[in-house]
Parts: sequence; structure tokens; C-alpha cells
Amino acid sequence: MLSKKNQVKIIAVLEHKNYKSFQDNFIAYPTDTKTVSSLVKLANKFNFNIATVGSGSTFNSSANFDNILYLSTAKLNNIIEIDMQNLFINVGTGMIWSNLFNDLNEKSMFFPLLHEKDCGRTLGGIFSTLKPFSSAATYFKGIEFVSPTGEIINYGCKTLKNVAGYDLSQFMLGSFGKFGIITSVLMKLFPTEKTFFTCDTIFDSCLSDTSSIESALLSRIKKNIDPSKVFV
Repeated sequence: MLSKKNQVKIIAVLEHKNYKSFQDNFIAYPTDTKTVSSLVKLANKFNFNIATVGSGSTFNSSANFDNILYLSTAKLNNIIEIDMQNLFINVGTGMIWSNLFNDLNEKSMFFPLLHEKDCGRTLGGIFSTLKPFSSAATYFKGIEFVSPTGEIINYGCKTLKNVAGYDLSQFMLGSFGKFGIITSVLMKLFPTEKTFFTCDTIFDSCLSDTSSIESALLSRIKKNIDPSKVFV
């Protein structure tokens, strides 16, 4: 359970809104990336942990931990940009996937990942559990995320010529939020489903647990980029 002192500090950052207590859990609902950054910096300063949740569709209320803030991306649900000419969309990770693509499909904009009509999962929840070598992974072209130190990092663009070095979008895929809090994603869309090479379902393309990122190598990476173990 998060201490009362830390709850008071968090409430101040949230300007006395967008939070709630659920049983013994304390949940924050930031509305912008700067607030997410401030909360992560606060966690570093006052030694509490952060676990990221989306809409709560996979939230386990029985999983109670000491001194932990649950940070929901549910209010980071805006469409930042739709480029109809080049077929790109930049959208907040709190957006419900099925709602987004039900609307986009009506505008003849598609993405090669099938969703169930009643799917309540967020874009961030799908991105952070997506198998890195799935057919849909290559169409995530950019991300904005908050690092374990609270730094806001933007990576990727629509023009591939401007992308050099390690592909952070692919690195963050399937990370379960262990390496950073993803706040928005840039995606490549298609004008028709006939252009897909393959098209998988969300169920088949997403990881069900964190076992794939618990290897010795990724554990070392996690230790180096998050030495204070802010993200759990």
C-alpha cells in the first residue's frame, strides 16, 4: 500500500484531481506526458514504485504491493495527428484499440492486427505486450515514452531516412512497461486490407506473461536503465 505521505505528494502533482483509491491500491490518471514525467521523478525522489495499467482490462485487484503507485494511461487517449495523405496516425496509448479502429476502418484506414468487437484493451496495453517479431510489429514507426528517470523521449518519424541507430520502437515492444511508460505511438496505416501481407489477431500476436523479457540479458538491461527499480 502506498504511504499516505506519498499519496499527498502525488495528489499535489495531479492538482487534486484524476486519482482514486481502489481497495488498498492508489491509482493516478495523468492527462499529459509532462504529468507522467513529474510522477516518475517523484517516485525516484521519494522511493516508491510505479506499475502502468491501461483501461484496467487486465488489472488484477488482488495483486497488492507495498509502496506502489498504479499509473493508468486511460486519459492519454487523444488522437494527436492523422495524416490522411501518407496514412500515418499518432495516438495516445490510453486509446481503446477497438474504438480507434472501428472508426478508422470506416474511413478506409486499416492496420494489420485484428481486434475483437468487445476488446477493451488499450493501444499501449497491446503495444507493450506485442511479440517483437509479430507481423504487425514493423508498422509501429515511433514512440514517445517516459524513462525511469522521468525524461521524456521521442523516437521515430514518418520518413525512414531520418531514423538511425537502435530502433527504440522495436525495443519497447513486448516490454510490459518495464523499461518506460509509453505515452503515444506513431503507426503506419493502409488504405485497404488487401495490402496486408499477413494479418494476425491480437490474441495470437500478444504475449500473455513477462517470461520473454526475464532472460539474463534483458534483466541486465533493465538493471542498467532502471537501477532504482522504479517500474515494476
